[in-house]
Amino acid sequence: MKFDSIKSRLVLMTLICVIGMGVLVVSQHYFTQQLISLNQQRDVLLRMGQDLLQMRRHEKDFLLRHDTSYFDDFLEQSYLFKGRLTTLIPLFNEYKLPVADVESLSTSIEAYSGAFQQVVLVQERIGLTQNDGLRGRILALENALAEGPLAQKAQAIEQLTTMQLATRNFQITREGYYAK
Repeated sequence: MKFDSIKSRLVLMTLICVIGMGVLVVSQHYFTQQLISLNQQRDVLLRMGQDLLQMRRHEKDFLLRHDTSYFDDFLEQSYLFKGRLTTLIPLFNEYKLPVADVESLSTSIEAYSGAFQQVVLVQERIGLTQNDGLRGRILALENALAEGPLAQKAQAIEQLTTMQLATRNFQITREGYYAK
């Protein structure tokens, strides 16, 4: 076959076009897969932001309502956050990004979770309800004093009432003035 004929030139141009289209399809598929992967990682990052907000919400709900189910929800969100964080490490390695940032975030979340667990333990020791922990002991002692032999005297009743009021004010405001 001669390359100076119109037919051979047309075949050559058709072959070049077919090869070019094939290369274009392969590169389009490759870059689409990369884009899908990056979009999935972006979704993971967005979900991690939502997880962090949920953790903060569960923390505030626990502190407001003193219900341990919010602490359990906090721990569950914390585990989900840590799981999603570990899925980002391969992506950081693939694009040669500093993994120290992920490790720093992981350490910070561990510290946050540990500090909140300490808050929960202290709150449980204080008493989640009026009848639990130290609050329950204070209430039992107040009742014992109110029913004891000193409760028959007007001055003792007045001091007991003042003490109960100071106790409730301290529990509400946490001001040292009422503790004295």
